Amino acid sequence: MKDAISLLETFIKAAAWPLFLLYILYRFESTFRGILAAMRDRIERGDPFRIGTRGIEFPKLPPKGSRASSPSQSSEVLNQNQVKKESNTGVVTSDGKIANADELGINLVHTARATRERDELGRSLYEVRMFLVGAKEGDPELDRVEKVMYRHWSLTPPDPVITSRNDKFTLELQVWGEFNVTAYVYLKDAAEPVLLQRYINL
Repeated sequence: MKDAISLLETFIKAAAWPLFLLYILYRFESTFRGILAAMRDRIERGDPFRIGTRGIEFPKLPPKGSRASSPSQSSEVLNQNQVKKESNTGVVTSDGKIANADELGINLVHTARATRERDELGRSLYEVRMFLVGAKEGDPELDRVEKVMYRHWSLTPPDPVITSRNDKFTLELQVWGEFNVTAYVYLKDAAEPVLLQRYINL
């Protein structure tokens, strides 16, 4: 009898953790599916991400089938008093000169704020604002900007175009994860846009 009880106790102890883990997977199945889907999407796009605050970090890789170099990234969310230069592509202005965002003093920045809302998969949502800033007080450099088109596959509607100079060409949206965004900055005196790229961290 004692042997049977001892055997039963051993079985219960051995099965407790697997059963507990199975319960957790069952209880939070949608959450785990969302996390795995996000990881898969980020790996396929080549985006960097980190598991845990001090855990495994996956650096940015070129997307599948692309040899393009990685865009410059920010390691912190910028507030109104912080400015970081972003990568850009030079364009020819109407006076025949080559101009890029660094020379024009135009930068793409963002802010992110956690909300209490969650999406249908239970993921926490963040309010993100992307906008342009100039190098000088009052952002006079933005007077040369006609419009900004933001591009990322997840944006709805696709490729939103912002024309409001007073709002610094701000795009506001709710997101649950981090991503790379490209801003096509159309100048009033250039046929082609200046490209700004930014990693939207939360």
